[in-house]
Amino acid sequence: MKKKMLIIIMTMLMLMLTSTTYANEKDEEKSEEYFHIFNEKKSFNNSILPNLSMSIYYRIESELISMYLYPQFDSEIDAISKVQLETKNLLKELKKEYNLDELNQETWSKYNNALNIFISGDNKLYSEISDEVIKLKALFNGLENRQINNNILKMIEKNNSKELIYNIEFINMLPYRINELTNRNEISCLNKTKSFVSSDNIVTLNAAYSNSDALSYAKKHATSRNGQFPSYSADCTNFTSQIMYAGGMEQEYTVNVNSGWWHRFNPIHNAHTNSLSWSVAHNFVSYFKIYTGTRYHSQFSRDLKTGDFIALDYESDGRIDHMGYVMQTSVIEDTYEGHKYRRYKVAQHTSDYIEWTTSDKNGWKKYNLKGTYYIVRP
Repeated sequence: MKKKMLIIIMTMLMLMLTSTTYANEKDEEKSEEYFHIFNEKKSFNNSILPNLSMSIYYRIESELISMYLYPQFDSEIDAISKVQLETKNLLKELKKEYNLDELNQETWSKYNNALNIFISGDNKLYSEISDEVIKLKALFNGLENRQINNNILKMIEKNNSKELIYNIEFINMLPYRINELTNRNEISCLNKTKSFVSSDNIVTLNAAYSNSDALSYAKKHATSRNGQFPSYSADCTNFTSQIMYAGGMEQEYTVNVNSGWWHRFNPIHNAHTNSLSWSVAHNFVSYFKIYTGTRYHSQFSRDLKTGDFIALDYESDGRIDHMGYVMQTSVIEDTYEGHKYRRYKVAQHTSDYIEWTTSDKNGWKKYNLKGTYYIVRP
């Protein structure tokens, strides 16, 4: 009897020990950090604002991701002060036109919205290719980068696990850089979204998609906005989404603005809602994926086909800033600031136009070796 009791007690002790060990292992597994954040001050050369000091302060790494986050100004106060001197005439116009306070770290987003409205209007003084406009936009992009970095780090801090790579909001915030596209492809496959293909792959067009319908819509509404859709001060991506939809691309409806690709109109409230991928350049590219990308405008112009959706990262900082649509391509070459490229005609919004790259209104040729050009194909 004593022997039997001893066996029972020993068995119970072993079960308790095994259970405790398993629980400890689960706790360790749960507490293990999936993403590792490295503080690395890596100098960044902003080709538009070369006199300002910028650095990339963070790198994140996991089994699927290894990438630097966005560059930030080493001193935002210094950056604002210097750009104010270089854009004082434009700032004076914006302040007067939109009754703004002085430009500072708290008011810059209001100036950014005002600038987009200003250059989309009929004023003859400034356009998106004016030097002061380009410099001011580069300042605003640098200031926004710090906010996006903080949001990325906060999401990692809140849920540092593998689950985060299935979070579309998180993935859409990550930078795009040519040498890091493989990372993005891995994540895209996990999220079961359309994966990008590199330039040496054959693109299979969506059978239901019509280039001619898309071209017709772009021609009709490039300089006459369609009232059936919302109209934004920064309207470039909203317009490319409309073109994509007019060509026959099926919307993916969700209840979350961070996922899918969709637009809704509520007639009762007379209100438009849409996904971020519908109206934000970076999210649009994240949804549809990149066909190819380059910093060389000459190569970019040779890769283009009529009907391509084109994207531009002005400073090559990893954040895609602008979208357009290719109405026509040509084999005729032109030269701009020493580089040769093939002509192409762009339809776009924000500055609303249909113009060949030979036009003074068309600014796509200005970012050779400064920005990064991307192509998105339906």
